[in-house]
Amino acid sequence: MCRTRLLEASWAAVYRGNCQKWFAMRFTGADGDINIATDHPEFDAWEWVRPERLPELIVPFMCRLYLDLLADFRTLWSGLDE
Repeated sequence: MCRTRLLEASWAAVYRGNCQKWFAMRFTGADGDINIATDHPEFDAWEWVRPERLPELIVPFMCRLYLDLLADFRTLWSGLDE
């Protein structure tokens, strides 16, 4: 399940959020094709994880969004190989 939302109430009055569009894509390359070593990296590491693990790995304020996305995309990832 989701981690506890700590800041949700305090941000509600001043933060209106943003509009996002999400896309599902299939990666057909090799792991070696992924390079996160950019001039201004956003991440310092990466790994493949099962979609079910996402809620435990993300920041708490994004939990509801990820659960909704997982439900919407379930038919796309439900048959993935281990």
